[in-house]
Amino acid sequence: MATLPLADGATVDDYAVAERWNPSYVLVSWADDGDQAHWAWIPCRNVRRVTDSEWDIEEYRRCPKNLRGIRWGDRLPGFLPT
Repeated sequence: MATLPLADGATVDDYAVAERWNPSYVLVSWADDGDQAHWAWIPCRNVRRVTDSEWDIEEYRRCPKNLRGIRWGDRLPGFLPT
């Protein structure tokens, strides 16, 4: 999860992929609503690892609706089996 700066000074949290990193910054990539790819170096403090449940929900959201039943069956996303 990356807290990304916006042009107006606000921020937005988005699921991003950590591509590269050093002790101070992380290069993250993400796609906007139009599926346009973006990259930015952001401070490490603005990036956190998501939980398995959070990632399960995001994968469900990204999955085509007609394929969700194959992966998740009757299980709600985010409620992982123990």
